[in-house]
Amino acid sequence: MTAQITVVGLGPGSAGSINHETLQAIERIKFRYVRTTRHPTSHLVEGAVSFDDEYERHESFNDVYEAIAKRLVAAAHQHGEILYAVPGSPLVLEQAVQHLLEDKTVEVVLVPAMSFLDVAWSALKIDPVNQSVRMIDGHLFAELAAGDSGPLLVAQCHAQWVLSNIKLAHESATGDEPVVILHHLGLADQRIIHTTWQNLDREIEPDHLTTLYIPRLAEPVAAEMAKLHQLSRTLREQCPWDR
Repeated sequence: MTAQITVVGLGPGSAGSINHETLQAIERIKFRYVRTTRHPTSHLVEGAVSFDDEYERHESFNDVYEAIAKRLVAAAHQHGEILYAVPGSPLVLEQAVQHLLEDKTVEVVLVPAMSFLDVAWSALKIDPVNQSVRMIDGHLFAELAAGDSGPLLVAQCHAQWVLSNIKLAHESATGDEPVVILHHLGLADQRIIHTTWQNLDREIEPDHLTTLYIPRLAEPVAAEMAKLHQLSRTLREQCPWDR
């Protein structure tokens, strides 16, 4: 029998956002793993092995997710079937899941789940398709936003240095451009902060449940800054005191 990994999503943060199919899989599958225990609903996966230690062990996020995928594949071959639970949805910003899908020695079953995107659109009261919103990774803002003037939804804004790098990536900004900070959406301490470009890294202490929405920029992000900020991001990721 082919080793099988069932990947479920734990929703954007509240227990009520987890669907029935996910709860059934958690109950049925004996060997369970979670990407991180920092997510508010990770406790629902009882007895799970977490991969929090991988974040401390490696110097880059790419190495973290490769290591997680390798451990999951090994566990699947050992046990036959395992469950892997991730924050949000299995297919939204889950690099380890992409590594699993590329591995032909295991069968990967994806259980659809609500992601942070669903609650973000609701909080912003916008239709992302009609508004042509692009979603990008905050770690790669300078590269991915180059030549774009919005609207942009920026994920992975988990640390102050990420917000600062985003702000510095747009040298021609006037500082008055509107920015919306989405923090802990769907939770009791949810905050939606309307601020400006010059203050986007001064309003809040960000964490793994922080996202930015940039409705528009007066001028596109400068493409020539991409390489500089890519270097800055690499140095940040490899500094253990910043992770």
